[in-house]
Amino acid sequence: LNLKDCGIDSQGAQYLANSKALHKLKSLNLSYNKIGDEGCQYLADSKHITGLERLVLRNCEIGFFGIRAFCNAPVLNKLKILVLSENPEIDNLCLDQINLSKPLSHIEELYLEGCSITANGIVRCCEDKSLPRLVVLRIFGNEIGPVIGEELKKELKIQRPIKIC
Repeated sequence: LNLKDCGIDSQGAQYLANSKALHKLKSLNLSYNKIGDEGCQYLADSKHITGLERLVLRNCEIGFFGIRAFCNAPVLNKLKILVLSENPEIDNLCLDQINLSKPLSHIEELYLEGCSITANGIVRCCEDKSLPRLVVLRIFGNEIGPVIGEELKKELKIQRPIKIC
């Protein structure tokens, strides 16, 4: 379901989260909607998005409390792709929450372009115990430094077979 840039706010997210029609939904794109942390909480509390495998929340004004809501949401335990790019309040502390989240442990692709992640956050994310299924980590546009990809993996001594771009 693509609801990109539809003017949805936290109340719209609440309405959406309560929709029984979402039961078989596999993908949800709410990019460029101002759902904020409150909207994330409504989605996390939803009993109707149990099959969601892909969640795209690019530039949705999400911060720590929105991430924490997702990290404690068993309803998201099938999520494989999570796009949180262009949410500048997402920082290393938010990333630590994701790393330790049991419901989000199935994530294979994590998109964090244009957030506030540093090299230390990337290293912690790439540790063996963190996000065990992660194979793609998109981090362009963060305060990491001039190197990226394989060069960054070497510089940070990351051993896991993760594509960092």
